[in-house]
Amino acid sequence: MSSIHETAYPRFKPDLTQRELEDVYAPSNDDSKFIRRNAKTAAAKLYLALLLKTVMRLGYFPMLHEIPAPIVSFIGKKIGVGSIPARDLLEEEKRHHSRVRCMESIRAYVKIRPITGETHTAILSAATEAAQTKQELADIINVIIEELVRQRFELPAFTTLNRKAFAVRSQVNDRYFRTLASPLPEAVINRFDEMLTPAPVRGMSGWQQMKQDPKKPTNTEVRIYLQHLQWLKSWSTELPAVAHIPVVKRSQYVHEARALDVADMKAW
Repeated sequence: MSSIHETAYPRFKPDLTQRELEDVYAPSNDDSKFIRRNAKTAAAKLYLALLLKTVMRLGYFPMLHEIPAPIVSFIGKKIGVGSIPARDLLEEEKRHHSRVRCMESIRAYVKIRPITGETHTAILSAATEAAQTKQELADIINVIIEELVRQRFELPAFTTLNRKAFAVRSQVNDRYFRTLASPLPEAVINRFDEMLTPAPVRGMSGWQQMKQDPKKPTNTEVRIYLQHLQWLKSWSTELPAVAHIPVVKRSQYVHEARALDVADMKAW
């Protein structure tokens, strides 16, 4: 799985300068009118303002405990309510109807679409397209985020994007693998299986034989290695074409195969 820090998934910066607070979290005149129109008490105004400015920055609604204290303090001063006791803000959040009402009014105001079945359809579509040419989960997730933002969708939790990107990548890779395995005649498949049979004592399996490196370039060894290369070429004539698989995917498959090979060697 990918780490959130490897992607473009929006999150709060750990340290904010005063300039960044002003640029990102200061309510505009229209924002202030919206807040006064939709909230009456000081706690309700601050809670609404926090959800408004953070969703405008992140693309999703954070929980109150996730919002850094400097942002809470800054917005409270900007809308003229000062410091509100934490318990009063938590009470606002605990009122389910209050949080839902706030989010609905904010979505209408900033014109973002809630998470629905359409969101997940857009995720699958973007992930499937990205996974055709990309292998790293972070790259696929970034494409999904870009598409959701473009379509004005509220962002789901990062774990949701990570899980769906992983599942779609696996499906795309499986389809590519099947295009390689399906055309193989049964006789060739059997030969591959035989190559993976554990080598007899002090002997060499077909897989080990395929990977053998050239020895010192004596006349005998050069002749033996040339015969080895001819043997390898005889295999290539029976293998399916790979040109339809993007280079980045083929390269990743090679890296994965080598990693498995190293693991097998250590196991021996």
